[in-house]
Amino acid sequence: MTALRLAAVLFLVLFPLSAASAVAEPPPKKKLGEIQKQIREETQKVREAARQERSVMAQMDEIDRDLNEKEKELFSIRRRMEEARREYNRLKQEQSGFERKLSEQKKLLSARLRSIYKSNRQGAAQAFFSAPHVQAGMRRLNYLARIADQDRQSILTYQTMLSRLVVKSEEIEAKRRDLQALEADVEKAKEAVAGERTRKNALLAQIRQEKKTGEEVILGLREAAQRLKNLMTELPKKREMQPHRGSGFAREKGRLPWPARGKIVGPFGPYKDPELGATFTRNGIEIESPAGSEIKSVHEGTVIFADWFKGFGNLIVLSHGDHYYSLYARLAEIMAPVGQTVSRGHPIGRAGEEARPGGASSISKSGTGPNPSIRFNG
Repeated sequence: MTALRLAAVLFLVLFPLSAASAVAEPPPKKKLGEIQKQIREETQKVREAARQERSVMAQMDEIDRDLNEKEKELFSIRRRMEEARREYNRLKQEQSGFERKLSEQKKLLSARLRSIYKSNRQGAAQAFFSAPHVQAGMRRLNYLARIADQDRQSILTYQTMLSRLVVKSEEIEAKRRDLQALEADVEKAKEAVAGERTRKNALLAQIRQEKKTGEEVILGLREAAQRLKNLMTELPKKREMQPHRGSGFAREKGRLPWPARGKIVGPFGPYKDPELGATFTRNGIEIESPAGSEIKSVHEGTVIFADWFKGFGNLIVLSHGDHYYSLYARLAEIMAPVGQTVSRGHPIGRAGEEARPGGASSISKSGTGPNPSIRFNG
């Protein structure tokens, strides 16, 4: 529709120019400038109209994608910060160990220096000449020489430990600066996430206020549900998406582990959306999980889909064999690629930072979805 409108506007504006070309006298420069200005203005109007005509669901999907990217960046920075903090603590422990050893070495060295001071008052000559015979005097001199070597080694050891302590202190200071920089990055990432939430909340407010927009969202949500149903019908037919060859899933009724920690905020079955006032059918359950927490496989299986799916965010589909599948939607991060075989309880994704259900889960057999709650333990 937008392309047709754009062509029509250009045609209506350009047509007088084409007609004028048949006249012997060319149009004045002023008239030509006005026409060109009109072309630019009409083109801008068409582009603005096209921008406004974008569906609300497309805008919502764009915001969800941006929010997902910023959440992943935030998680990445937090992981790096945790690694830096562990390294910082390790360096501090090493520093404490060096300081303890240095203190012990200092005590030993101080005792030796006092002893050397006392022995120097008597002198090596007195130690030699006070011996009963020459051989005894030579032994005393050799003994004093060995002691002197040991003392020199003790001093060198002390100096080495002192140098290592200085280096370790510099490493700690550098790591402390790294931590400060990462903490600043975390704050920036959190602000970016908050900005995306503000965009989303503004769009949701628009949906609540405008009936037409709300109807579009309702239609979009139902279309998303149908697309997911179509996906589950088509996936098993694809040759490259080989189903899992394992078995035993059917016998696990009531014994499967929960895919995520948290409370169920969206139970299975029909429900009425309080904001849209429309009734939908939820073919899975929605679990509100802590931000960044792991979402785990409920049973061994093979990943046959792992990608962004409009209306459901990051989506993972596992095949468990015997035409059983489990679906995990609205993930902040995908941790298991297509083709990977995962074991029961294996981490496959993470819940998002946003305060929203982050572990929508569904179990189906040949595309039909019974209530998954009855299969979980407890």
